[in-house]
Amino acid sequence: MRTTFTIDQDLLPKLKALVRRKKEPMRKVLNNIIRAAVGINHKETPSSFVVEGVDMGLKPGYDLTKLNSLYDQEEVLAYLASNSRKRRKPLK
Repeated sequence: MRTTFTIDQDLLPKLKALVRRKKEPMRKVLNNIIRAAVGINHKETPSSFVVEGVDMGLKPGYDLTKLNSLYDQEEVLAYLASNSRKRRKPLK
């Protein structure tokens, strides 16, 4: 949100020095000062995200992104196996 406010003359040089020291835009420096003043705990960088792997018991060589294809292949094989047991009469 944009807003306009007046900074007292005694604070301006200190604020500019802080901006130069932090090498950040004045907007960012002011927002951090206000957050600290009102008691909001704000981190500049989000905490790192860690993915923990789980052993799924799959053998090497299976592509986990193609498990649906593997299921489809097994379903076709099961269908063919069940139909091969049934003897069909030849068509005339």
